[in-house]
Amino acid sequence: MDMDNRDFITESNQRSQLFGIAKNQKMSKRVLDDWELSERIKRKNELICVANPFINQLYDFVKSSNFIVILNDEEGCILNMIGNDNMLQKAFETALVPGAFMGEQYIGTNGMGTALHEGRPLQVSGKEHYIEIFHKWTCSGAPIRDHEGKLTGCLDLTGDKELVNSHTLGMVAAAAKAIENMLISNYYGEELASNKIYIETIMNSLPSAIFTADFEGNIKLANKHTKSILGYTSKDLYKMNASEIIINWGQVVETIKNNESITQEDVYVHLKMNKIEVNLSVHPILDHKEEINEMVFVIRDVKKMRKLANKVTGSKAIYTFDKVIGSDPGFLKTVEFAKKIADSKSTVLLMGESGTGKEIFAQSIQNHINREN
Repeated sequence: MDMDNRDFITESNQRSQLFGIAKNQKMSKRVLDDWELSERIKRKNELICVANPFINQLYDFVKSSNFIVILNDEEGCILNMIGNDNMLQKAFETALVPGAFMGEQYIGTNGMGTALHEGRPLQVSGKEHYIEIFHKWTCSGAPIRDHEGKLTGCLDLTGDKELVNSHTLGMVAAAAKAIENMLISNYYGEELASNKIYIETIMNSLPSAIFTADFEGNIKLANKHTKSILGYTSKDLYKMNASEIIINWGQVVETIKNNESITQEDVYVHLKMNKIEVNLSVHPILDHKEEINEMVFVIRDVKKMRKLANKVTGSKAIYTFDKVIGSDPGFLKTVEFAKKIADSKSTVLLMGESGTGKEIFAQSIQNHINREN
């Protein structure tokens, strides 16, 4: 804040002249009626609520010096004023009232409108004001910006011109910055809360037990399906360490630290009293620095997966080896080989181009196993 460079006053006065502001003007060219002011206050409710504690604190510092604290919106409209009865009466006599617009285009050079135009804290005192009725005042204004850096308001201290002091501007600038920080904090707090609900909704919509944990095993987030699949509620999990559930925890951590994933592996996990077989996937989670400090676990019920697979298979045509008909020696040899495989306990992988009959052999093998059992 350069208190010595007053070039902005000259430039503002020139703008005021171009706006057609008369030096003997008694009030702002734009003043809202009660209904319009009420609607604007509703629209700027967040700014007002956030600013009020800081305004009250600022007023406590200056009330013995007969200052008025004024809050404007981004257009310079006065939203709120705090001061003693005597000072408020003097302000009202000079058209400083809630609903009055203090932009330069409405009332010329002043500490509020000019601060908004310049986008920085500044002080306007005495005859630096464009209209004569404001020559009695000293005004220190500081713009307030939102989380995107856009102007959302202005904080001002107005008092008798004899009270002009650079420290006044410093207090206003500090209070405006505190309001900005709170607005930013509130925005990201609300965004985080909204994102948390969004993520939880997605997690709960998936038919799997899902939870996140750091490398020390601290569980950060869990969905509702942990209860039906693992027997633990999300509240239970938050009190536990993930290593109590995941077997070979150290091996899992090392895999994820190498930025690799574990994808749909059938493994055993610990429950309260026993172990169960599940289908496990684990993926790394990157933070804003693209560093891996956490991972997400996706656990599926193997029995339900197999049941679903059988259901899907059952909804199609049913094939058995006695329905697989052919005369080619190579084909018949393959059928006999498939029967032998079906009699074993080995996992079978069928490979081939689309349309070569993999589905027929898969069902025939499965139905041969079911018949034997």
